[in-house]
Amino acid sequence: MRFVPSKGSGIKKDMADFSNPMLFAIAATFLAAGFVKGVTGMGPPTVAMAVLGARVSPLAAAGRLVIPSLVTSIRQFLARPARSAVLRRLWSMMLAIFAGMALSAGLLVGGETEATTTALGLALVACSIYTIFARQLRAPRQLEPWLSPIVGAATGLVTGGTGILGSGLIART
Repeated sequence: MRFVPSKGSGIKKDMADFSNPMLFAIAATFLAAGFVKGVTGMGPPTVAMAVLGARVSPLAAAGRLVIPSLVTSIRQFLARPARSAVLRRLWSMMLAIFAGMALSAGLLVGGETEATTTALGLALVACSIYTIFARQLRAPRQLEPWLSPIVGAATGLVTGGTGILGSGLIART
């Protein structure tokens, strides 16, 4: 797949902007996202994507979140005591997330900033409403083998198209 930005999207400019104001905006965004995580429980990448997505294209915002999100996720996983048990329990969901992301990533990198910005906004509104008003759902252990891949695929599709991970996982975890 070849990336070709749409006319007037400003994506190439967004991707190369590592000016001091942009670096400050990124740092301030992650600081604010950490506070939001402490208050609401909503993940920092979701908050950071919303804030950065208002300043740059969703593609540029997602690109700036990859390394911090990956490092944070790896650190949290390594801090868990029963890592092998977690892998045995959730491997099918993680594999389905990857597959869903691979299928829908073309939406994010395709240069259609209006469509991805709209999808991002809808996903953020849905996540926010669910986080604020819903009770946490727990799936019975016997349903996990078939429910995990379904939740993973839905999460991967939304993540690949919008750049925010966790939309489907909110109800799952």
